[in-house]
Amino acid sequence: MPREHFDINMTDEELHTFLGSFHRLVLATNDRDGGTWGDGVAYSFLADRVYFRVPEKTRSLANLRSDDRVCCVVESHPKGSSYYAIRAALLHGRAREEHDPDVEAALAAIPDPTQSNRFDGPTFSIGLEDVVSFVFAKIAYRYSDRPEL
Repeated sequence: MPREHFDINMTDEELHTFLGSFHRLVLATNDRDGGTWGDGVAYSFLADRVYFRVPEKTRSLANLRSDDRVCCVVESHPKGSSYYAIRAALLHGRAREEHDPDVEAALAAIPDPTQSNRFDGPTFSIGLEDVVSFVFAKIAYRYSDRPEL
């Protein structure tokens, strides 16, 4: 018997709300030797783009300077919650360096997730053209009469 398939992706509205609710993502970049590297960075979601600051003198910034392909991961699994509370979005694409004072001001209001009060470094952005998302709570209710989450 074929396996039942159901949609656990976020709708566009859910994705926008989700991305607007957090300020930390994991930035995955490509090393020159073919490996990958990840760092936690501060981000802000504005006008259908994720803007993130990459601190100077980091491996991620060096990697971005030689290869602009990135994966940005925003995830939520509240402490003590069940498997069904996990939500995440993975954005794939090419990072674009930005020089927008409004974006820089928004990012300056967000503490760096790895080093307190470290605001140095350029700002980049990525759009929503290639996103994979999931809401595991949608699995929990697949057999119920519960309306769309």
